[in-house]
Amino acid sequence: MRLRWQLWNRGLLYLHRVGPHNGEASLTLTRNEALYLQERIRAAAGDSMLWQLFRAGPLPDAEYPWLHPRFGDLPEELQSSLSHARCFAEVMHGAAILYNLMLAEAGTETRRTISAASFAIGRRSCESANATSALGR
Repeated sequence: MRLRWQLWNRGLLYLHRVGPHNGEASLTLTRNEALYLQERIRAAAGDSMLWQLFRAGPLPDAEYPWLHPRFGDLPEELQSSLSHARCFAEVMHGAAILYNLMLAEAGTETRRTISAASFAIGRRSCESANATSALGR
């Protein structure tokens, strides 16, 4: 039986550095290693934000991807996806704040009831996901 994919890329050169490493690990790349990595990212994810940022050169800091200084330079489809991601993140953050506020305003017994109900819902959700996953195997 012949595999359709391989674990090792045939284009990858054996990149062993000769010499002592002094017990230090490093992610510093040589120019050839960086060019190889750049080509692999382009081939595997050429339409992704990762590729768009990678090909743009040094990256400025941004707290969130939708606040990136080069956001306007991204393709329209990526800008749209990031805008949706921002809305989702803000809704989820707001939900967490509201939940915590409700717990803080509730009495001790109510907090126990809410926490127990949340745990039960989460457990049922996990069990349901595991059952669905088991069916797909």
